[in-house]
Amino acid sequence: LSVFIAQLSVFIAQLSVFIAQLSVFITQLSVFIARLSVFTAQLSVFIACLTLSFHCSTLSFYCSTISFHCSTLNFYCSTLSFHYSTLRFHCSTLSFYCSTLSFHYSTLRFHCSTLSF
Repeated sequence: LSVFIAQLSVFIAQLSVFIAQLSVFITQLSVFIARLSVFTAQLSVFIACLTLSFHCSTLSFYCSTISFHCSTLNFYCSTLSFHYSTLRFHCSTLSFYCSTLSFHYSTLRFHCSTLSF
């Protein structure tokens, strides 16, 4: 009976060691899962930052393109304004020549009517 009790004590001691080792294993597994969760979260943040960086680069490209088109449009508007000013100048000059011609025509008619008397 004492041998049985001794063997039972040894078995209980070994079972206690096994349970302690199992407890350590479960704790280590929990730590591993926690670290895996942290790694997954960090990976998600990294992917989000990478995506945001891509979108920012795309947005920067679109802004540069819009800026270029605005500069081109500004150039065309300046050119159009210059041509409009030139056209107005030529119209004013033409109007002056027409007025001068009208004056000379009136003068000529006056002289012609004076001569006919």
